[in-house]
Amino acid sequence: FNDQYTYPAPYGNYYWGAKHQILVRASEMTAAGMTAGNITALAFQVNIPGGTALTGFGIRMKTTAATNATAAFDNTGLTTVYSPQTYTDAAGWSTHTFTTPFAWNGTSNVLIETCFNNSAWTQNAQMYFTSTAYNSVSYYYQDMANICSQPSGTTDVNRPNIRFSFTPNGPPTAQFTANPTATCSGTVNFSDQSFFGITAWLWNFGDGTPTSSAQNPVHT
Repeated sequence: FNDQYTYPAPYGNYYWGAKHQILVRASEMTAAGMTAGNITALAFQVNIPGGTALTGFGIRMKTTAATNATAAFDNTGLTTVYSPQTYTDAAGWSTHTFTTPFAWNGTSNVLIETCFNNSAWTQNAQMYFTSTAYNSVSYYYQDMANICSQPSGTTDVNRPNIRFSFTPNGPPTAQFTANPTATCSGTVNFSDQSFFGITAWLWNFGDGTPTSSAQNPVHT
């Protein structure tokens, strides 16, 4: 595990704030017995808690084709699953029950982002990690505001231990990403992320214009 001064450490308050992006490959998830379904919570394993209230601690997730974490943070298509809130870690498995379950398709890799931003520093929680054969973490820390908007960090193979709670299988589930999410031209590319036996699509864009039956429509 890390110590009170070193990273990666999602509960790391040796600096004011910290942003982490953590990659978990689908092969690791299926090897652990997971199947397609809804991830409803995740937990980090803490050895010695920092005991500091972390301000605005939130978790976002996405599926990804990436097989390595990169220094440049991936800030597109992430879904907030644990709304930013004040959180104080505890010894053992510190569990975050999602405000919005994350639908996993059973085949894609998963990227998890954690971030918080205090206005003072104390020390890091000492968290158990496992060394991976690939860059599985990217992190950034600093004594400053706006940590969560930082574009890049440092990669590492030491991934904090994670435990998922999930509900397997289920009815057809609609899910999608949009790019861009803010535009002056008005043109948006929608990408289907639905699973569980999807055979047809019907998109309603909410602006009174025609619907679409395409899997991945482009709409203005």
